[in-house]
Amino acid sequence: KKLREQGIDLIISTVNLTTDYPWICVSPILQAQDRRQIESVMAALQDKKRGKPISLAHRQMTCEDIRHIAYTGSELLNMVENLRFDTLSEAHSRTEVIAKAGALFADNDRSAADIEAGLYERDQVADTYVKQFHVLMLHCQTNMIDHARFGYIRLDPPLYEQARVIFGALVMLAPETASEDEVAHHLIGAISSLLVENKTLLGQLRSGDWDGSRASIEAGLGVYYKQY
Repeated sequence: KKLREQGIDLIISTVNLTTDYPWICVSPILQAQDRRQIESVMAALQDKKRGKPISLAHRQMTCEDIRHIAYTGSELLNMVENLRFDTLSEAHSRTEVIAKAGALFADNDRSAADIEAGLYERDQVADTYVKQFHVLMLHCQTNMIDHARFGYIRLDPPLYEQARVIFGALVMLAPETASEDEVAHHLIGAISSLLVENKTLLGQLRSGDWDGSRASIEAGLGVYYKQY
């Protein structure tokens, strides 16, 4: 009901859903077939809406708008200032990688175990391996953090499983409150887009060039914020 009141026409999800609301499922990082699927559905929605008047609302920026933009900037800075990178040597299984990811932003063992459980559960819901980049995209919401977090774990040597090669793991965490606050998801989505648009960044992460990775992420998020 809330989605309909907001005028939402479609849910784009990275897992299969059990709902009668219109939805499609795509890879966490969009593949060519995902883009074609979205474009096809969007075209069908546009055809359905033809004949409806389009309202172009030109309004002045309110104080609430300014607060929201300032808050987004504050959260962006917080995430950039807390980027974390690490290397895992001689990983023998995906479980070991997830355990390392759980500890990346944890303050203690309990926090690490909780985050690890969330990442593992998400990996069980849908495979987090992204063939395009040969990485695991480990992500979840957790009450163990208060702000969006992004990190990368480099595997040295790479991990092989079922004819797949895994060079590393992206670690993306959002606080539990992100269900009501979309900013965290937007920031994590912005970094995901960077990986697609900036081929240099993936190379920097894979080679362990942490300073270069930080610089690329900071520059990319700066562009995102300017556009936002």
